[in-house]
Amino acid sequence: MKPVMNTVGAFYSALAQRDAKALRAVLSDDFSFRGPMMQFDEPDAFTKMMISFPFEATASGSRFIVDGNNVAHIFRWDVSAPAKAEIPMCEILTVAKGKIQRSELFFDTKLFPSGQ
Repeated sequence: MKPVMNTVGAFYSALAQRDAKALRAVLSDDFSFRGPMMQFDEPDAFTKMMISFPFEATASGSRFIVDGNNVAHIFRWDVSAPAKAEIPMCEILTVAKGKIQRSELFFDTKLFPSGQ
């Protein structure tokens, strides 16, 4: 496996386990996140939000496209609680020096569960 995918794998594993220490360890100090509903310009606030995210969900149908230090993750986010939804997403991750430096998430906000 390419080293960049080891980092990406550790990132998604930490998210799935809601492991704050492991998630923070894989994020660079200059980490930034951009998505259609939120953005973060430092890793600690992102970590806190993701660990306490109020949805139970899994990714299915994952496909990864690696281009140097950039990885596109194309998947369906399957939300099971507190509401149900299936949302196609694409996340572009940039890896630098073995850490996630940037994440850009793309999806149609109209498909996001309402009431949250």
